[in-house]
Amino acid sequence: MTTQFADRVERVEPSATLAISNLAAELEADGVDVVDLSVGEPDFPTPENVVEAGKDALDAGHTTYTPSNGIPQLKEAIVDKLDGDGLDHSTDEIIVTPGGKQALYETFQALVGDGDEVVLLDPAWVSYEAMAKMAGGDISRVDLSSHGFQLEPVLEELAETVSDDTELLVVNSPSNPSGAVFTDAALERVRDLAVEHDVTVISDEIYDAVTYGVEQTSLGSLEGMGDRTVTINGFSKAYSMTSSTPTRCRVRPTSSSTPASRPCGTPTTPSPRCGRRSASAATCSWTCSQTTAPRYPSPTAPST
Repeated sequence: MTTQFADRVERVEPSATLAISNLAAELEADGVDVVDLSVGEPDFPTPENVVEAGKDALDAGHTTYTPSNGIPQLKEAIVDKLDGDGLDHSTDEIIVTPGGKQALYETFQALVGDGDEVVLLDPAWVSYEAMAKMAGGDISRVDLSSHGFQLEPVLEELAETVSDDTELLVVNSPSNPSGAVFTDAALERVRDLAVEHDVTVISDEIYDAVTYGVEQTSLGSLEGMGDRTVTINGFSKAYSMTSSTPTRCRVRPTSSSTPASRPCGTPTTPSPRCGRRSASAATCSWTCSQTTAPRYPSPTAPST
């Protein structure tokens, strides 16, 4: 029997990141000393209070299904965290997913249709392209590599690229893979273009706790961007929870009954209660001054 795959499967290539990671693991198994720069894996253990919260949740029997868009305790903690970033949202605007990649995938599926233009800032995380293609989108690119990976020097090119035909613009600051943090002037110009052309913007802020000597601004906090920004963030990088963490995302439009929220509950199983309670502990330590979690050496982290 010959299996016939759907066309969307043929649109994407295997993950280059995972291919490199697998190769590094094979070399390490053979005794080779490898510096692996593939996956974004923190080099410190998950904070003890987060680990204990997960254990306590298991001991308390929190092993059943959760609401597909997140347990209330976690969503309330996320609202408090976002408020500290200048983002004014209610729990109805928060969707918790089993991982950052899942949050992004659901967002692309909710907002991008066949032939819709998606604008990426290169170099970009490899999965953005795959997600856009699987949703049927057409990709346009703005190259930042010859300008120190900063967005501000190429704002004119960005203005020439974004148009009324653009459905989605993806902004990743701090950037993966470059590490660049975009200036407020650059983000304000993104805001102007998004408003002018009525474009939705994904602001992927998963590395917001990993900055060095510069403050990161959340795009959705800018005037005019609150109702057109999908903010993606999570716990995997800041709290070394890459194998156990749900991720928070804010999806536009705001009503939880709208089509934008449906991908969260239809094709995926909610992340475990123990993981969500661990995430609640991490979020509280971020926003409620309960504890200070370990961080990368010398980053500028959100205040605790």
